[in-house]
Amino acid sequence: MQADRLAFLAPQSLSEDLRVSAAQPGVGEIDVWGFGLDAPGDQTIRFESLLDSDERERARRLLRPRDRERFIAAHGATRLILAAYVGLHPTQIRFVHSAHGKPHLVPVPGCADLTFSLSHSRERGLLAVARGRPVGADLECTRDDIDVLAIARRFFSPQECDALGAVAAQSRSQAFFRYWVAKEALLKAVGVGLTLPTDRFTLRFVGDLASVQPHELAQLEAYQHVRTLDIEAGWYAAFCAAGRDWTLRFRTGR
Repeated sequence: MQADRLAFLAPQSLSEDLRVSAAQPGVGEIDVWGFGLDAPGDQTIRFESLLDSDERERARRLLRPRDRERFIAAHGATRLILAAYVGLHPTQIRFVHSAHGKPHLVPVPGCADLTFSLSHSRERGLLAVARGRPVGADLECTRDDIDVLAIARRFFSPQECDALGAVAAQSRSQAFFRYWVAKEALLKAVGVGLTLPTDRFTLRFVGDLASVQPHELAQLEAYQHVRTLDIEAGWYAAFCAAGRDWTLRFRTGR
């Protein structure tokens, strides 16, 4: 079922019998899934049982128990959702990673062009699923205890820094995070991480859409815009995919 707005599912609602109606997104659609990460103990154990050895090792390296449990929930939920698309058990999902670490699904017959992007922040996770084009998603909880202008001067273009500096001080943190999630979503879609200099491209916002001005960065030529979502007070999400002819579908699994 498609929802009118993004809702965050309880982790207990994600299980092996998850149903995805109209399973494959259309070529011009990005399916968006939101889910909580603070799962009951028995659900965390079940999520962990779905992970492969690499994911379990990455979880073990996290020192704080809550971070470890949320990582397990994020990756277990991702496996459950992707498995519903491709018709496999979650433990049968296989990933390969690009040279820059971006995960890709090992092709499955009938779903060879399925792409995805996972993001998680604090107690929430976000998954974008698309077909036939790279996709990137980012989710962040805003903070007021950081010097956003100092960070912007390090990572944003001069034009973005000027735009941020013109925002009223009481709203500057929110404006900063809107830029931040949009830049992260674009980098995730391109799949090169921070090897791409983030101060050498500019995002210009009109409403919730940011146009991409690549400043001669060839890697960005296929990416026309980034869409942001103001989910609720203190939270921002952003999505990016190649081209401009795509829309978002908010999914519930029913």
